[in-house]
Amino acid sequence: MKTLRKIVNVVSWIIIVMIGCMMLYKWNEIGQQVKAHSNLTGGFSMGDKSILVAIFMMEIIVNIIFTKGYDLPITKQLRQNNASILPDIINLFLQITALLVLSAFVLAAI
Repeated sequence: MKTLRKIVNVVSWIIIVMIGCMMLYKWNEIGQQVKAHSNLTGGFSMGDKSILVAIFMMEIIVNIIFTKGYDLPITKQLRQNNASILPDIINLFLQITALLVLSAFVLAAI
């Protein structure tokens, strides 16, 4: 599991760096209005393109939290109950999901 965690961490940071470079490179080509929010029915709210910087910073912060090994309350409880691999699987799943969802908003604008 430690090897898988390292692989996910390295790949997630590579993706973040690539998205950041693409966003900087294409910044002048991005329209003034970008998708900023999605609801469950498939509708989107629009926002100023500066929201992309906030979304990208959120992506970095979330990835730092998971890379440093922060345990969510549910995973802390599972570790206390001696669940061996389940907390790590949950953390990896959430890290990958957060990376994909936040990256999708930036990539949609690019």
